[in-house]
Amino acid sequence: MALRDLLLQLRNGLTARASDELVVAQLDALKKRIPILYAVLSINTLAVAITHQQVHAVLSRYVPAVLVTLMVARLIHWQRLQTVTIEAAEARRILRRLTPFTAILSSVTLAWAMGLYLIDERLNTDATRHMTQHGHAALFVGLTVISCINLLMHARVPALVTTVFVIPPFALFLLWNGSRVEQAVAINLVLVASAMVYVVFVFARDFEDLVLSRSRLSQMNAYQTRLANTDALTGLANRRRFYGVLEELSQIEAASTVLVIDLDGFKQINDLHGHAIGDEVLREIAVRIARETPDSLCTARIGGDEFAVVFNKAFRDAKVQAYGERLIAACNAPVVLEALTLSVGASVGVYNDCDPKGAAHGRHIERADYALFHAKEAGRNQVAIFRAEHEVQRKRGSHVEQVLRAAKLEEELYVLFQPIVDAHSRQLIGFEALARWNSPVLGQVFPSEFIPIAERSDVIHAVTRSVMNKAVAQASRWPAQISLKVNLSARDLSPPRMLELLEQFEHSGFDAARMSFEVTETALGSLDMILDTVALVKTKGIALAVDDFGIGYSSLSYIHKLKPDLIKIDRSFVSRLGKNDGAEAIIETIVAMSRNVKASCLAEGVEEEAQIDALEALGCDQLQGFAIGYPMSGAEALVLIETGEKPPSG
Repeated sequence: MALRDLLLQLRNGLTARASDELVVAQLDALKKRIPILYAVLSINTLAVAITHQQVHAVLSRYVPAVLVTLMVARLIHWQRLQTVTIEAAEARRILRRLTPFTAILSSVTLAWAMGLYLIDERLNTDATRHMTQHGHAALFVGLTVISCINLLMHARVPALVTTVFVIPPFALFLLWNGSRVEQAVAINLVLVASAMVYVVFVFARDFEDLVLSRSRLSQMNAYQTRLANTDALTGLANRRRFYGVLEELSQIEAASTVLVIDLDGFKQINDLHGHAIGDEVLREIAVRIARETPDSLCTARIGGDEFAVVFNKAFRDAKVQAYGERLIAACNAPVVLEALTLSVGASVGVYNDCDPKGAAHGRHIERADYALFHAKEAGRNQVAIFRAEHEVQRKRGSHVEQVLRAAKLEEELYVLFQPIVDAHSRQLIGFEALARWNSPVLGQVFPSEFIPIAERSDVIHAVTRSVMNKAVAQASRWPAQISLKVNLSARDLSPPRMLELLEQFEHSGFDAARMSFEVTETALGSLDMILDTVALVKTKGIALAVDDFGIGYSSLSYIHKLKPDLIKIDRSFVSRLGKNDGAEAIIETIVAMSRNVKASCLAEGVEEEAQIDALEALGCDQLQGFAIGYPMSGAEALVLIETGEKPPSG
């Protein structure tokens, strides 16, 4: 059975095609061992030549000289290979050439040794010297084979070829020509060689298993690394990989360009059609972005609907502007999914890092994000490039954030109240509470500056609580028919924070029927996530108003699910009244939508008397703006309510 297994291994070893990994590993091992083999063979050859120098001039001088020269040349050749990285195809070619070369060298060496043996036997009459030289020849052959087997063990075919080409012929030679001692040596050589052949097969098999295990482990590590750095949904690089690339660029202080792409209107697709359709859209957009950025260093999905691209060079503004516009055009193209045709927009923020010396990699994405914010502020579907003035604004924003975090909000925040009137009777019906901040460090800070910073830094909830406390304290002194509206941030819509606000409101004792919470249309985020919060607000009797309506991406279905009590028309439409650009039609549509969901309709940003008449004619229920009344203090609001006079309009 053992012989059968050995023969099977022999057949497999001679006929199987080795893997690339095994071939490279075999050659790497042989590059270190073959120089040693040639050194041993050279020394052995010189030793035999010296002990047989009286036998024959050609065989003891010239033939060894040729053999040693060849061996030294091969030794130098293999020594040089140690410093060279060799690919699998070349390694396979080298190993294939090694086998016939080994066979030829083994045959020549054996023929030389047997020639010395025969000539010495014929010429030498000194029996003692004769036996010594014969023994040296046999020792030379044995050492040669054992050295070859041991040092060629990683590649079993050359080792086996050496054994087959030397041991059987030499053993038969000794059995035919030698004395009993030499015949015993022949038998011993055959036994030792057989055992060594078995060792070769076992070692080669274990070596192959080791290489295979290492290869599998390497593949597994590569797979895990790829998995850890790849976005599972789109196949692009993920946030981790993207930040890794930025860090690598910062370490070598290389110039770079970073583009951040944020999809506009994607959340509405998720709300209306579900996450499965949303995922399909993201996959399609990812393909388009990758197609537009084939020369990028890294193209990644770094957030829900946010992508980023980094190039290892800085572009001129005109070129990167064109790049951004191509990305926007690619994202804007309709996405066709079976029976659905969907569209999303995109905004792009760009940061060109032309002077990267000593720069932290985090600044790339921070500045690109800041540019993206400006692109969205400019009306979406825009490309914004981070510029020097943005850096000034960013540093100002960072300073404002630090001061805001340390601020004593109850002391530094105050509230102004802007009047709201009935569009038909022009009677005062309520006020909107507006947050103001007078910092002892910064002075008066505009809401347009500190509110977005408060939202980004998560201080907004403390701001909302303080504003509501102060507003409710003032509104508690008003007549029951005067309502109060308080603005909420998107962060305030999370269930834990809303529960805090509602608990605070209930402790105030203010009538819930007079209170409205206002949220901007774009701050509503994913509808599914805030429906429970909205329902909780309504169970307390508090009204819900949707502010800035018309500039986001809400649909009739969206509004039907939300069921707001008030829809506020954005000031951008009001300011365009009378300009024949379709603003009247848009307002009329929003009014009709409000009627459809049984909500009131308020127009904000009313600044001219002509707008008041036009809005009343279009069916608006309530009006707010400088033409109605400027924001005022709580004391002024109380005087206005008590006197019944028309609110001051600046």
